[in-house]
Amino acid sequence: KKKYQVLKNQESGGVIGEFLSLLKTDAFAVLLSHFTGLPLSESYEDPDNPEFLDKPFGVRECGVTRWDKGFYSLLSDQDVRGLPDMLHVFYHTDLHEEYDVEEGGYISFIGRGETDPLLVIPPQNNTLSLVFARSDEISFTKYVNSKLKKPFLLCVRSVCCKSYGRR
Repeated sequence: KKKYQVLKNQESGGVIGEFLSLLKTDAFAVLLSHFTGLPLSESYEDPDNPEFLDKPFGVRECGVTRWDKGFYSLLSDQDVRGLPDMLHVFYHTDLHEEYDVEEGGYISFIGRGETDPLLVIPPQNNTLSLVFARSDEISFTKYVNSKLKKPFLLCVRSVCCKSYGRR
């Protein structure tokens, strides 16, 4: 279950639309490959691993969501079945300066069968976060409560990939 607004391409025009277009480019995938060592683009050449691109990769999700009071995402049993290793790219924007984690809206990663989070990413304005998650590590967004002073935007790009033992 989830409750949030997904902005369509025409709604995310201007700077956000241009940024979303950038996230979808091969040049950005090459940059992510350089940062992470993961096979995210056919244009990336890894001199240490000539068979680099024999491994599968592909964009699973790329979009902009708007988060406001009462919005959330929940996990279900279907969320943890058969997911590949993923590199998640999160970019928070349009967030008020006094944001407090007590307002909710943070992204939490948990492992299968765990109750405590492995990682929590609170929204911070103009912040790009890269998270590599194994197939048994999944994310959800904490309920955004009534303390939130202003809605915010989250740009997401998730890419399926192989880890090669790196983390």
